[in-house]
Amino acid sequence: MSVPNQRLIYIDKTTPQNNHYFKIDQEVFFAANARLSQAGMTVYMYLMTLVPDSYDGKINPDNKRVHPFELSSSDAAEVTGKDTKTIQRGFNNLLENGYLIPRNGNTYQFIDRVPEDRPQTQKEHEYVMSYQQELKNNLQLLENERQKQLQQIAQDTLT
Repeated sequence: MSVPNQRLIYIDKTTPQNNHYFKIDQEVFFAANARLSQAGMTVYMYLMTLVPDSYDGKINPDNKRVHPFELSSSDAAEVTGKDTKTIQRGFNNLLENGYLIPRNGNTYQFIDRVPEDRPQTQKEHEYVMSYQQELKNNLQLLENERQKQLQQIAQDTLT
């Protein structure tokens, strides 16, 4: 690695197969935009625009270009107009959501599309569990309210 505090990232970018793209396929863009935070999307777009479509580097079997890039938070901040903390939060958001895959040490693989069948991240699992618990609590509150109403109806009927 040429400079300390940089991460070596191999950019693995899908080649668009139709005319609906702005540097990336629309479906890929909207999926990322729905999943990532604003900081995550900033870093995502920064990484996506680094490799020109005409790059003639190694093509992997999935029709993707693989290109190494040394990510500097300060350079990314300067280019995107964000601060370095935003870039670092964005990097972590990409990591949490499966767009960055840890390899060896400070080396990561960036993918533009997260597979549908990938395992849930811890954060996603916690969110789902929290949501399910909230649903259970709400159902219990509704059931309690229904029982009270039934008891009131029964009392009113008897009197």
